[in-house]
Amino acid sequence: NLKQLLEFEAAQHNKQIKFKLQACTQALLNTHQISQLLVNLVINGLQAMENKGNVIEVRTYSTSKGVVLSISDQGPGIPQDVLDNIWNPFFTTKESGTGLGLAICKSIVSRHNATIGVETSINGTTFEIYFPTV
Repeated sequence: NLKQLLEFEAAQHNKQIKFKLQACTQALLNTHQISQLLVNLVINGLQAMENKGNVIEVRTYSTSKGVVLSISDQGPGIPQDVLDNIWNPFFTTKESGTGLGLAICKSIVSRHNATIGVETSINGTTFEIYFPTV
């Protein structure tokens, strides 16, 4: 449902968004909350790629443990001192940021009994959310 909105947002940043969505087993998800989660992570990725990279990739797939939503950017990565604080409310590296985006994401993930992981390097950052299946 968000495909056009996210493609428009990417175009506003002169970036692209690629969707690789596989059919997945069922998971109980709140559509509005997952939409907020996806928008927050994609916008963060677009902003991270301001000077490097031009593609955000959104993937879904199933594993034996559940359903995975993966958002990857091609930005410069997250420095360790920032990575240590990204889930803290009001922590931001942005001049006009509130520091609530990733804290809200973490809360949404928690309400879905899911987990979120982050892998980052100089070649980009990937957030993977693991949702339990029904």
